Amino acid sequence: LTAVASDHYPWLPVGLLLQHRMDPAEELKAVQTPVALITGEHDTIIRSARADSLRRAVPNLVSFRTIGGAGHNDIYHMPAFREAMRQAMADILSLPDGSAALVPL
Repeated sequence: LTAVASDHYPWLPVGLLLQHRMDPAEELKAVQTPVALITGEHDTIIRSARADSLRRAVPNLVSFRTIGGAGHNDIYHMPAFREAMRQAMADILSLPDGSAALVPL
């Protein structure tokens, strides 16, 4: 969260202002279940470089998709998002039991 805020407000000492630390890349390293990431092509809040960094950090990523034309808040209204969710669930459900952490992207 600090890095995202710093992207938007580089002149502000966000590290001193934010009370709660959120590091999804670090937190997802401990997750044993399969992970799917869906991003928006025009997301101005979580920029593509941050999403790509997160994608590379997740050890058990089974699905990654970027929705063309989607922003951070309108992605949920796009038919492509619903299809990406269906595909992510299909990818997860097709995994053999217990192999989620071993699936390469």
